Amino acid sequence: MKFPIYKDKNQEESLRKAKLRIAELETQPLAENKAEVVAHVHSMMEATSAVSAKSNGGFKKGATGTTSLVDEDTNAAVVAHLQMEDPFGNGVPINSPFISGRIALPLSDDEGRQGWYHGYYRPDLNRLNMSWPHMYPTVSHTKLHIMSRAFELNIPGNSGFDKDAFIYYASNAVFAISGNVSHALWFYPTAIAEAGETFMFLQWRYIDASNWYALVQKNSNSRIQCHVREGGTTTKIEVTGAVSFNAWNLAIWTYAPSTNTLVLEVNDSTTGGTPADTLTVPYTTDGNMYLGNIPNNNTKRFEGYLGQYVMWNIILSTGQRDNFWDHGTIV
Repeated sequence: MKFPIYKDKNQEESLRKAKLRIAELETQPLAENKAEVVAHVHSMMEATSAVSAKSNGGFKKGATGTTSLVDEDTNAAVVAHLQMEDPFGNGVPINSPFISGRIALPLSDDEGRQGWYHGYYRPDLNRLNMSWPHMYPTVSHTKLHIMSRAFELNIPGNSGFDKDAFIYYASNAVFAISGNVSHALWFYPTAIAEAGETFMFLQWRYIDASNWYALVQKNSNSRIQCHVREGGTTTKIEVTGAVSFNAWNLAIWTYAPSTNTLVLEVNDSTTGGTPADTLTVPYTTDGNMYLGNIPNNNTKRFEGYLGQYVMWNIILSTGQRDNFWDHGTIV
């Protein structure tokens, strides 16, 4: 198969050609492997726009010529970086540790971790590959990576087929909270799944009764909270402002166990305090890390889209958090 290569000296012209080719590929039938061609052209566009990443949020590794304690050109200190996409359409049903009749779809993680999408296999709804382009909202926030596709989770949430989708990482010591950690997640809520529930779960990991953490959206006021239980002590925090529905939001949280310091930032704001809510531990079967839902607890599901997840094994500074919101890279 021959792939189109765009090598115009003028980067704007090269990018324009790549975008036109993507639009053509995604709207016209092809005899060849369409998913592979689209993925390759996306890669070409990504590489073309990488140089200007700091100005328009185009690409994580594209901020060249800069230095910081964490150099994103080499991914130093990045534990996981999950793009919510399966560019080559690998959505083939596999033996799942959960309920039969569903699929575990491999996702793109820059750090080599095992990230998966879990949901129903619905060829009748063209949901073999859940990341095809017309499923994700327009990236109107230029700080969100332009190249990131998004995953639809639990929309519209009116049947078993669209109530228990989630992203998960297999249990791994790197996802513990015994050392410094920072997490960032782009999310696009479309509805409150179950009004009777206190929270929608954006992130959850249970290690044991004395160690677990959760990033949740409170249904009654649409505020984001983070709860961390480390060594038997629970620390929690809430950002005052409500998140925006049908729009992209960014949550960043950091935790330093040596000082029991928890910081939560939502859409570049840390204004908030300690919530009165107590989070009831909902799931204790394994040590997997879940995004967007919890298996067998689908009343707590997030309804909407997830765009990108990143974890570092350091504490992001205020400037680094601001940078991630401002132009999609911490440097």
